[in-house]
Amino acid sequence: DDGIPMLQNMSQQDIEDLPGPLVAMDPGFRQIVYGCSADSTCAVPKMMQIMAALRQEMLKTRIYDKICACVKPAAVTDVEATLGMVPNTTMDVATFCDYIQVHCEVEPTLKEFYSNTRVEEPEHIRQQHIAKKQLQHQQNQDQWWNREQWSQNEQINGRNIQQKQWEARSQQQTQQQALRHQLELQDMSARHGRQNRRLQQPPQQLQPHQ
Repeated sequence: DDGIPMLQNMSQQDIEDLPGPLVAMDPGFRQIVYGCSADSTCAVPKMMQIMAALRQEMLKTRIYDKICACVKPAAVTDVEATLGMVPNTTMDVATFCDYIQVHCEVEPTLKEFYSNTRVEEPEHIRQQHIAKKQLQHQQNQDQWWNREQWSQNEQINGRNIQQKQWEARSQQQTQQQALRHQLELQDMSARHGRQNRRLQQPPQQLQPHQ
């Protein structure tokens, strides 16, 4: 039987006894170790089976987008795309060291296999990626909009403060003018009152001398 055994049921000895590719899964740590021996026993059909099994395990354990690739940089994109992670994206080897470790001396046959094989992403995963990108784009737009609004609000607030200060000064000036006008009227009224009283007083009659 050329089928792939359940990965989590394999002992370390079983893994070491595998011809060519070595695949192990530890459900406790959710860690996948995938290795390819340097000899020519890494047959493409076997590799395809192991890739398929590995991918199924990854989907089941929800570590779909976490990869640790420790292979030659030129092969990273192909390994990743073959597993259907982020197709046609080059990874930075140093930064992806969380869950999955890939150790492989890439042979010409595997290089050819990697470069000619693209595992299609499941539709729901593809839609998730699209939705995530759209959300990120929307958030970026919102941040820009908020910054713009904040900037505009600051300008408007500044203008409003100036307007209110101008209105307050204008109102104060108007009140001062009104008060000054009122005082002037009172002063004029008082002066007219004094003049009227003088005019209304009868002239003093000279008493004839006796």
